[in-house]
Amino acid sequence: MMKAPLLSKWKNRALWLRLGAAVLLICFAWPAGGLCGALRNREKDILFQWACVAMASREGEPRHEKVLQRTRLQAGDQVKMYFQLKTRSAIYVIHQNAGGELKLLFPLRFFGPDSEANTGQPYYIPGGDAWLMLNDDAGKESIFLIVATNRLVHLEELLGEHAVSDGEKKTALAKDVLEEIQMLRQKHRDLSASAERPITMAGRVRGMRDPQESAHPDVALLADEISATAFFSRTISIEHN
Repeated sequence: MMKAPLLSKWKNRALWLRLGAAVLLICFAWPAGGLCGALRNREKDILFQWACVAMASREGEPRHEKVLQRTRLQAGDQVKMYFQLKTRSAIYVIHQNAGGELKLLFPLRFFGPDSEANTGQPYYIPGGDAWLMLNDDAGKESIFLIVATNRLVHLEELLGEHAVSDGEKKTALAKDVLEEIQMLRQKHRDLSASAERPITMAGRVRGMRDPQESAHPDVALLADEISATAFFSRTISIEHN
């Protein structure tokens, strides 16, 4: 027969195990965020919200859709992005037009107080009420989203040099930037897979609101929460007619 102190010890251990199981059960059933969100993502050191939304007009009616990785749009259609970092990270958003030219959309510079995104602050690309409008140049355009726990110094150096170059040198540097992005992906390909889920508010999935409520809805309502380990990358391809 167990002695009283030993029996009490096992009862306490069993109680803590039951409490731990109850907390985990609640966390998996509870909306994202708060303590439960932190517990679910304790092994993920990158956590952020992201949305890329296309606005098209078809037969006089505005249509908005979330763009995950590829879409087909027409001249005059518009695109807007949103992100908010939940953990301190370095984030880069790069656009490649149909002619292969690159443009850094975020950050706008790699020095000064606005060279990094502030944790918890919402960012829109472009800012304010502006949207990026597709011109008449048909072809394939790409948006590269890169998030890392630390700033990617070599990528920044290539992008900075690309921004101040022209002619053949600018073209060569654009190729170097794309190769660097591919190298970073290969380097981090063995890390744990990322996780992605729609953001919920008061038990309701954000983004299910009627898009006709506004001609220019807040794209943050269509954001997903993404978690990853050390590095995350996504390429959004836009087939432009």
